[in-house]
Parts: sequence; C-alpha cells; structure tokens
Amino acid sequence: ADSLGVDIINTSLGYTVYDNSAYDYSISEMDGNTTYITRGANIAGEKGIIVVVSAGNSGASTWQIVEAPADAPNVL
Repeated sequence: ADSLGVDIINTSLGYTVYDNSAYDYSISEMDGNTTYITRGANIAGEKGIIVVVSAGNSGASTWQIVEAPADAPNVL
C-alpha cells in the first residue's frame, strides 16, 4: 500500500480463531503487538497511512475483547 501511495486502508477483519488451531490467538495476545495483522496495521500507521478497522466480527460469540487488528495502537 505504501509503495502505491495509499492514504487510507479500510477493512472489516477480526481474527482470533483459524481453521488450523495451531494458529489461534489467546486473549493475552490481543496486546497491540503480537498478531501478524496487528503488526502490519501498526507499520502502515507508522508510515502515515490511516488504517480504519472493525473492533471484531464475532457478533454473539463469548469473545468479549477487541480483536486483531483493532488492538493496534495505530488504527481507528
């Protein structure tokens, strides 16, 4: 995105559970630094790109915290 001159990224992604449970994340890993997607969002923000994300897509799930990449400090 940076090399293309993108100013804003808007996405409705939220990740905690994957088809392969070896890649699942725990609540403690929603720390704004751990998940790959969060780290990518932080890098984009550090480059001046405005990153807008959803707080999560789990709806009625028992998961009650902000999911990656919304846990990143450099996102809206």
